[in-house]
Amino acid sequence: MISKEIFQKSLEFGQTAVNALKKSVSPYNFVEHAKKELKSAGFLQIYESDPWNLEPGKKYFYTRNNSCIIAFNVGKKFNPEESCFKIIGAHTDSPSLRIAPNSYNPSGEIERYNVQYYGGGLWFTWLDRDLSLAGKVIFKDNEGKLTSKIIQVEEPIFFIPNCPPHLKSGSERESLTINKENHLKPLIATLKVNTIFYLFNLLIFAIQPVNLIGKVILCDIVAY
Repeated sequence: MISKEIFQKSLEFGQTAVNALKKSVSPYNFVEHAKKELKSAGFLQIYESDPWNLEPGKKYFYTRNNSCIIAFNVGKKFNPEESCFKIIGAHTDSPSLRIAPNSYNPSGEIERYNVQYYGGGLWFTWLDRDLSLAGKVIFKDNEGKLTSKIIQVEEPIFFIPNCPPHLKSGSERESLTINKENHLKPLIATLKVNTIFYLFNLLIFAIQPVNLIGKVILCDIVAY
């Protein structure tokens, strides 16, 4: 029998893990979340471009490209000539649908977008559920300097509809076969609307207070 205290701690740990997953929908978003967690745990941020003056007993981390993060402890009795070290690695990426360059691809009265599939995902799990946008945007700030911001739009924007069963063959119904080129195009509207302007406004909203009209240079955005 599990005690009430252990059960409560398990619930708290599980909720912490779920919250972290919700904030880690792209490598960039994960690194942003990990930075906050490490700082709250007493880690100091350092930078590859600066000289390092590491002190025994302290904890440090640094990032690269906003998509990779390295954290480490320096032991109180660490001696670079005699001590050893342990390395644990994990990846920050996962299978995802990334918004493709020149992604706008309308069909009749359907507003849809091309995506690039990244990794070996269980793509049928992307069907028939709300999807939104997250990732990294590079833009010119009000002073004309290139800068970047990590965004995560909370409201649903897209969905990828499944094909009705009476339009599938028997083998398709049994195997859940996905044609990645034809079946994974997110839809945003069923009538002709200026959805490019709508998506652009979402990015502006996510990166406020910077005015981004004509200033977005590059996006690495995933649907989640």
